[in-house]
Amino acid sequence: MNTKFLFGLLFFWCIVTTAQEDRFLVLAKFDDVELAKQMEQKMVSKLKAKGYEALTTKGNIGDEDLQDEETFLAKISEMGITGLIAFTNPEINYRSKRTPSVSANVHTKPVKVGIFRVNVGGSVPIAGGTKTKQEVLVNAEFYNKKDSGPVFTKTMKDNLSQGRASLMENFSSIMLKELSRQKIIR
Repeated sequence: MNTKFLFGLLFFWCIVTTAQEDRFLVLAKFDDVELAKQMEQKMVSKLKAKGYEALTTKGNIGDEDLQDEETFLAKISEMGITGLIAFTNPEINYRSKRTPSVSANVHTKPVKVGIFRVNVGGSVPIAGGTKTKQEVLVNAEFYNKKDSGPVFTKTMKDNLSQGRASLMENFSSIMLKELSRQKIIR
């Protein structure tokens, strides 16, 4: 037999056997509907860029399908979904950090107020002080048809300093790397 043909066949077999899932549904269960939609869209676009078929829950799964687990499982089975990526429980924590501060002081001569003498002036902060960061934690789980529970769970953490879109982009990238590490995608 031709060695190039055998090498090609072996290469194709390795690709087919390592990628178990090929059609994904992305579900974000957040109270903030707009943020959930954004999270789903970012993850779907990342999966599509890797060559996988992916759908958002918003627009493809109705509210009535999400009410009952059996109905939901029947619906995704009907759609041919082989993998479910679920993002849940976004939690925002505020972390404060004291930084050295610099201030400008303005003083005048003492002024007599009644029987007292007081210095009139003030202090204006220029830089530093307390800085607060918003840190967001999101749980991500992956489910497939073969296992009854989640295949894996990952808690992701990032700060909100770059904005919501950037945060969802980072979480999608982290999840994509984890899917690759778990050999769910190639």
